[in-house]
Amino acid sequence: MSTTDLPPIQGPSYLEEHLTIEGTVFSQGNIYINGHVEGAITGASEIVIGEKGFVHGTIQGKVVVIEGQVEGDLKAAKELEILHKAQLEGDFTVPRGGLIIHQGAVLKGQCRPAS
Repeated sequence: MSTTDLPPIQGPSYLEEHLTIEGTVFSQGNIYINGHVEGAITGASEIVIGEKGFVHGTIQGKVVVIEGQVEGDLKAAKELEILHKAQLEGDFTVPRGGLIIHQGAVLKGQCRPAS
């Protein structure tokens, strides 16, 4: 069986905790990151940084959910949710009414409303 014979994968793209990527990550679908990314992440849908996820670079997506650690600027086109264990160090842009911050989250940066 060749890779062209395999059925298409449904569901999010997943980077597990023992993997590291250096460079640019792009996906048309949902992305779940529980590993380490050194570089930019761009997604046309939802980007989730899991509890063990670490990103050192920019993030741009429609919906962004952070439970792990992010060092870099972030832009959410629709919604940004920062969970209670999250650490975000960088400026972030989100539309009015699209920011959810859970108690216990650590933020170092400025929030700018999307234009």
